[in-house]
Amino acid sequence: MPTLTTRLFGSVEIAADGAYVRRENGDAGRAARPSLFVGEGLSAADLLRASQMIDALEDVDVEARKAIAVDAARGADGVVAAFIDFHFDELDDETVEALFGDTNREDALGLLQLVGIGVHADKGLLFVVDYSFGEHLTNELIAVKLDARRNVLRVSHES
Repeated sequence: MPTLTTRLFGSVEIAADGAYVRRENGDAGRAARPSLFVGEGLSAADLLRASQMIDALEDVDVEARKAIAVDAARGADGVVAAFIDFHFDELDDETVEALFGDTNREDALGLLQLVGIGVHADKGLLFVVDYSFGEHLTNELIAVKLDARRNVLRVSHES
């Protein structure tokens, strides 16, 4: 059985249908360690590259957050503004208070938590990092998809 080995997750055996490691929560439901999903059909080279990307997660996180900021700067033409608007406009006041406290829309991106990592075979390696304002209160995510060279391919709003 193939194995993905990283400092963050240790050795993860990859079954025929993939593997999943649950997220570990810290204080107030914030992610202490993101979840990990490894899809099926990854080659040994893909698994090695994925382990390297996970071991460089701090750098990947910086690149993903830059892409989120660029999309946010697009305003209504981007997906991040709609993601933020959803949280402030569609959720009840109690949930908004729990997620944001005194933080306003303009500063909300600073509250995003890295909650998930996905590794997929899709015409090569596809690496996805998921961000949430609080998975314990909302299932809405910003997903940043990167290729094997850590080039950002897309920023999307998912639920």
